[in-house]
Amino acid sequence: MVKIVEVIPESLAYKLGINPGDELLEINGQKLLDYIQYKTLTLKKSYTLKIKEKNGKIREIKVKNSGFEDLGLIFESPVFDGIRQCENHCLFCFVRQLPPGMRESLYVRDDDYRLSFLHGNYITLTNLTDTDFQRIIRERLSPLYISVHATDPKIRSLLLGSKKAGDILEKLEFLAQNSIAFHLQLVLVPGINDGEVLEKSLADLIKFFPAVQSIALVPVGLTRFRKNKKLRRFTKDEAIAVVDLALKYSRRLKKELGTRLIYPSDEFFLLAEKKIPGREFYEGFPQYENGVGIVRDFIDKMKRALKRLPEKVIPQRVGLITGVLGGKILAPFVERLNDIPGLNITLLPLENGLFGPEVTVAGLLTGHDILREVQPKSFDYLVIPDIMVKEGDNRFLDDLTVNEVALKLKMPVYPVLTPQKLLAVIKQFGR
Repeated sequence: MVKIVEVIPESLAYKLGINPGDELLEINGQKLLDYIQYKTLTLKKSYTLKIKEKNGKIREIKVKNSGFEDLGLIFESPVFDGIRQCENHCLFCFVRQLPPGMRESLYVRDDDYRLSFLHGNYITLTNLTDTDFQRIIRERLSPLYISVHATDPKIRSLLLGSKKAGDILEKLEFLAQNSIAFHLQLVLVPGINDGEVLEKSLADLIKFFPAVQSIALVPVGLTRFRKNKKLRRFTKDEAIAVVDLALKYSRRLKKELGTRLIYPSDEFFLLAEKKIPGREFYEGFPQYENGVGIVRDFIDKMKRALKRLPEKVIPQRVGLITGVLGGKILAPFVERLNDIPGLNITLLPLENGLFGPEVTVAGLLTGHDILREVQPKSFDYLVIPDIMVKEGDNRFLDDLTVNEVALKLKMPVYPVLTPQKLLAVIKQFGR
């Protein structure tokens, strides 16, 4: 059974009298494992629901759906039988580098192929059974998002801390032969899976084209809570080597296959102090959520926003929060914005006090980082990237809310998604 948390207004379910708090027991006599099954069974001309109402009453509802409408139910989770947990002991597991006392959901180490298909979560394939593979093929759960890290069996087993990790090429071959597409990522650890190991991995993986649709190269993320102190960040020269190797391959593949296929993450370009490529480089941003192309997208949006600046604004002092890496991108735009009469923006690239200075992205800053660096009433308001807070409840990683931070600082705090939203806040302030 699965609890229904929301019923979309005017949907089929709404018209059938199904309510939030009811439980979906079965569809056509079948107990459901996940949202994928739910969608498959409800996109038919007719089907039968078994519902348990909040008062305990069991209802069977015959649904006529000649228009193939969405039933209109929203659940607590897209997997109804529990999230498949990761069985690996990765050398660089970020979850194991988290301190205690944060949001409970942050400690979930999922490795669930269903969440990979539905939401683009990365999986390792080490916990899949033959039944899982059969379902993936039968129901065409494609594309999947897969963490490879290295194709050398010994090195991948070392990185994942699992003896079951070494057969990744065989598993990718099986998926490719059965027309399942996949996006891949290689989280790179200097001295372990970069250099010649990386070159071999790329040579192995591009052979799966067109099943392989993109390959992202991402630097290892490290916090001060890591137990393995031998792990370290990439130096500038090491980052340059990774980017140069990726670009060498991507130029060749663009000519041979019509796609670049291999994309260093934004962080690699910034670590290497290389220019962020143009929009065409990213070919539709297939790994946007993995930090590949976000900076380019932001730069382009900011350039468009700067073409529509107000001539002047109501005088206002603005604190603009970002991470250390973000500060490098935002600095020239803030300089341009400060040319507007009445506007005084102070860029605040914050060091991460919770995870340590090696974590430089804005999305992992906390409410306490802001409180540590910003004095009460020092600005008319603060602007923060909305990736710092959880969607829906505006809660930072350390469980502080935006409202709590605003109350402590005695000034408004506005999470914004885009440069256009930033300008909207600036224009609206004081009206």
